[in-house]
Amino acid sequence: MIGTVKVGKLVLRAKESITLEPATDETKQLICVAHAELGIDAFARTRDALVSELNEQIGMLWREYALADDDSLDGMAIKMKQALRAAFSEVAHGA
Repeated sequence: MIGTVKVGKLVLRAKESITLEPATDETKQLICVAHAELGIDAFARTRDALVSELNEQIGMLWREYALADDDSLDGMAIKMKQALRAAFSEVAHGA
């Protein structure tokens, strides 16, 4: 479940809890989570590493898509931007 994402100084809060169902890959060595609408596709060997990877990935998606001008994005990227902005809000520093 995703509630708050912290990456460096960036803090995002989920507007509603987002539940991701972890699964193992075909080798049973990696834990994987995905959410196509938000562009999330993360995997790691441990739960802690997965949480860290997930935070990093959501932070990158926020910076690259949610904060981008629509003019610089294609149709699929604009849909991802809209989905990210609908799912998360940026928390002001110190809030």
